[in-house]
Amino acid sequence: ADHYFDDIDRSSLTGDVPSSEESTHVDNFRVLKALADHADDSNEDEHTQPRKPTSRGVGAIQPELYVTDHSHSPPGRKPSVGQKDSTILEESYGTLWFFVRYDELSHRLNVNLHRASDLPAKGQNETSYDTFAEVCILPNEKLSQRSKGIRKTCNPVFDEDFTFSCDSNKLTGLTLRMTVFDHARQHRHNAIGHVLVPLGNYSNEELVEKGIKGQGWKLERKAEPLHDLGQIYISLAYLPSGDRMSVVILRSKHLKKAKELKEDKQAPDSLDTYVKVTLVYGNEKVKTRRTQVIGRTANPVYNESLAFVVPPGYLDDTSLVISVMQRGFMKRDVAIGRLILGPYWYSQGRTLSHWGKMLSKREATKHWHYLYL
Repeated sequence: ADHYFDDIDRSSLTGDVPSSEESTHVDNFRVLKALADHADDSNEDEHTQPRKPTSRGVGAIQPELYVTDHSHSPPGRKPSVGQKDSTILEESYGTLWFFVRYDELSHRLNVNLHRASDLPAKGQNETSYDTFAEVCILPNEKLSQRSKGIRKTCNPVFDEDFTFSCDSNKLTGLTLRMTVFDHARQHRHNAIGHVLVPLGNYSNEELVEKGIKGQGWKLERKAEPLHDLGQIYISLAYLPSGDRMSVVILRSKHLKKAKELKEDKQAPDSLDTYVKVTLVYGNEKVKTRRTQVIGRTANPVYNESLAFVVPPGYLDDTSLVISVMQRGFMKRDVAIGRLILGPYWYSQGRTLSHWGKMLSKREATKHWHYLYL
């Protein structure tokens, strides 16, 4: 099999990633970045040279799952959809325990963050990691506070109090967001999970007298209190022998126009979308690939395969951020939905996540996912 990094020193890619945390992360990111850039150069060379004929025997790898160009499956061609395709995979990543109460005399919202439990371990060996939590009030994300760090556990106990000043007449328009982070992944799009508590769902009397007892609320990837953003149908496959991860963007449905583009009189009236897939290592963006634009539909069919080079030793800190983008005026494109996959093998209830299914099987796995922001 052809490799994208035949002329790159592979000694740093074999085996597990070194355990030292100071410079290793930077070195690993540089290696992945070099692999991605070299893969792009190799793709350009392939387009200028005739392809060699290949034969496919029984049980051979299907090349169409791993190619990076778009010639094998033109956009707009409707894929075959069976009855199993209607299942939507909802993944949660642990639970959160907390208590919220409003103090009328001081005009303060008091939050006690007690603990998180059953956070997803990293990798097949199920290793623990360092965590911390962030508590903020939406829509103004600047009103945020951070907990202390808890080392090497998937059941961290924070037991910390957080206080926010806010008027009682504004509580109905606020949402409390509590986020648990892996210390090595501190961007909200890479968070382990969020809990959203819309304060408007409770009366002021309830917030003052009873408070909100959060017992085992599910941590989810949704970071904004938005609903019904649509769904996306994705196929994932990983080829360890070629260090190749293939992401096939099949289709989306029930997409909604971005609010800011609805109000922009110069923006196109039609819903023109494409999907952007970003390979992330820790907090660093390694490589972004995108599909072609499909116009004038809220139910686009993309049918495009995007491939990334990821050696096995890097998988435990790697994830995919998949964004559905709406074309705007003068290239001012807007994300109208997002999905994060990886790096956790298991979701709530010890069930394999889509990422885990990709790594545990030697075949492509397909699932519908809800979009969020």
